[in-house]
Amino acid sequence: MLTIITPVLEYEDSLLKTYNSIKPILSNKVKWLIKSAKKFDNEIVFENTKVIYKPDKNSHEALNQALDHVETDFFQFLGAGDTLNHDILKQFLEEKSEDLTGNQYDIISFDCYVESISGVSVTNPSNMLENMSMPFPSCMIRVGSVKSVGGFSLLYRIAGDYDLMIKLLKSKARIKIYHSTLTTLEAGGQSEVNWLEALIETKLSLFRNGIIDQRKLAASIANCLSISILNAHKF
Repeated sequence: MLTIITPVLEYEDSLLKTYNSIKPILSNKVKWLIKSAKKFDNEIVFENTKVIYKPDKNSHEALNQALDHVETDFFQFLGAGDTLNHDILKQFLEEKSEDLTGNQYDIISFDCYVESISGVSVTNPSNMLENMSMPFPSCMIRVGSVKSVGGFSLLYRIAGDYDLMIKLLKSKARIKIYHSTLTTLEAGGQSEVNWLEALIETKLSLFRNGIIDQRKLAASIANCLSISILNAHKF
């Protein structure tokens, strides 16, 4: 039914935190796939888990590589250190498993708790042109749909997940929304630490996907830089 993908550069202790959150739900229906650029020094054994070792340029290339090894129709990204509410997933699988086994949806989106803001990011596809309003770690996405739009673009260091979601929405992806908090996003992620670069990359994605023109792109980037300057000086 579902494969949870976690890309890492090498073994991280935070993997154990993620594993403990999903261990109760791992089975022949829900599997965990770890994609590591380097071989683990220590032999760590996680139940119902597959580890793939292959060099990659960034997490987006790692996800593309991992998707080639996914045997389920749907996958979900979960970063090392992020956690999953296994009770919510268990209830979903018991009551709504047809969402994953049928062919009616491309994206199944849940809400996400974000530690850095101590609040819930509520999924809202209609607001995606403004920000990442469909929390990527709380989305179950059909593998075939991702491959049909070319997978994750390597043009982005941070916003490749946003670009993928924009491409899926542009392709008229069929979306199912559940307002249950499925995942918790650990503070200190790339999009948080390098927020300006991430914000600019989202605007570039909108331009490259033909949603905004060059003039709008320039204005958007100028606005991003203005926000950065104001934040730096804290007027």
